[in-house]
Amino acid sequence: MRLTGLILLGAVGLPACSPSATTGADRASGSTATAITWSDGQPAYSIACSLPGGCQQRALALCNQGQYTTLKSENMPIAGSARYDRGGPPSVVIRCG
Repeated sequence: MRLTGLILLGAVGLPACSPSATTGADRASGSTATAITWSDGQPAYSIACSLPGGCQQRALALCNQGQYTTLKSENMPIAGSARYDRGGPPSVVIRCG
């Protein structure tokens, strides 16, 4: 009986490790997402993250089907680049769909 309780307790704790599908700060991905209106007048999300992978994790969580378009990307390292040379924390603006 105790083993079952521990398994259930562990399963309840799992969602806290997944990136949030709502705006605001998210500890799991190390990011903060804000709903914005992009220059074309359409809705989008602005995501700032402490690590580049966190931006992608949050984008996938925010977009229901996991499909999104990147409208703007800043300080995201590419192969062969150094993170400290980028000039600030990574950030992206995305639109779902």
